[in-house]
Amino acid sequence: MTTVLLQVTAASVAGCLLVASFYGYSYTLVDGVCRERAVTTAMKVFMWSTEVTFNLVAPIATIVLNVMVIRRILRSRRARRHELTCAPVQSPAQNAAAAAAADQTTSKTTTTLMLLSVSFFYVATTLPMTFVYLVHPSFQRGDDNMTDEQVRSFSAPCWGSGGCCMIDPLSVSRSEVARGY
Repeated sequence: MTTVLLQVTAASVAGCLLVASFYGYSYTLVDGVCRERAVTTAMKVFMWSTEVTFNLVAPIATIVLNVMVIRRILRSRRARRHELTCAPVQSPAQNAAAAAAADQTTSKTTTTLMLLSVSFFYVATTLPMTFVYLVHPSFQRGDDNMTDEQVRSFSAPCWGSGGCCMIDPLSVSRSEVARGY
């Protein structure tokens, strides 16, 4: 058991270091200022694949597993109900054993329902963030280096009117977006 735990821990640390190295490589320090490097296709593929895996595949897999557990609970409940309605008259000792088994089943069902609610909560809090991550490149990005005064006096047509400026991220370069076209 201990070796399995150590192997899982080592694999987790190795995976975290791999991910951190990709994200760490995407920035460089020039004259004391952190600058973003040009993003290569391999880095884009890696970043999108990790984000999709953790923020889309995992919640969808959780939903699928939850549905399978719910179906199993319902099937078990129907079988138990059928067993109770069709069971012959039993002795008091058999009735006591059946009552103890029913109490244990209720306890397991309560625990299962609690775990289901936690996993549905995980899905409900993960999917909205995933949606934002997927659509955020289509919104115009402002200048990251603006001062507070520049932000207060900023009057881009789409931002100043309270409207929303949608852009096609594939047709506009990063420098054009930073300049505001």
